Amino acid sequence: MRYRYRSCAECNDKFRSLLVNPSEMWQAGWGDKELTYELERCIYVFFTSALSVFDSFTFCLFFFGNALEPAAFSQVSNPRAVTRLSTARAFNAVFPQASITALLASLSQEPYDTRFKDVDLVRNLVGHRISGRRSVRSSSTIETDGTQTYWSEETWHLPGASSRLSFDDELLQRHLEDVSGLVKELSAAAREFAEAEKASRSP
Repeated sequence: MRYRYRSCAECNDKFRSLLVNPSEMWQAGWGDKELTYELERCIYVFFTSALSVFDSFTFCLFFFGNALEPAAFSQVSNPRAVTRLSTARAFNAVFPQASITALLASLSQEPYDTRFKDVDLVRNLVGHRISGRRSVRSSSTIETDGTQTYWSEETWHLPGASSRLSFDDELLQRHLEDVSGLVKELSAAAREFAEAEKASRSP
């Protein structure tokens, strides 16, 4: 899990550094194949790693659950069957009141935590089917007094995404903050759960 999170942080740093001094072609709104490849690679690895953060976290929790209640977490012999959903269901069956149980549910079924939902959607799109592309839209208007107003918008166009990703050097940073916040909550809830179980089972 730590390695996957580190990959997210490193991709974010790389992404931002690539846009510090982009080529003239890029700044003019035209294509730059090499820069586009490097940016897209950062996006791909970031979202793939971000989803893996949560998959790895729930995988570990499933095995911890097995140590406490083997019958409810019996699929440890078949790791492929250990998913976010199977972990959430097992915790709900045995530890329904634990705060970690509610958080696990938000990673596996509706209503999803919005911070996770965006990561899951983008990862599934870039990981299985398509590549995104930079989209630049701009316009200008000449007012009656002769002044000119200018409007410009840059997005990372990803067919199938429910919302547009604003394209700037903070694109991955915004999602990294979401991942970090959710991981912090999950970690705190998991520790609280572990300590409570330890106390309840102590002689």
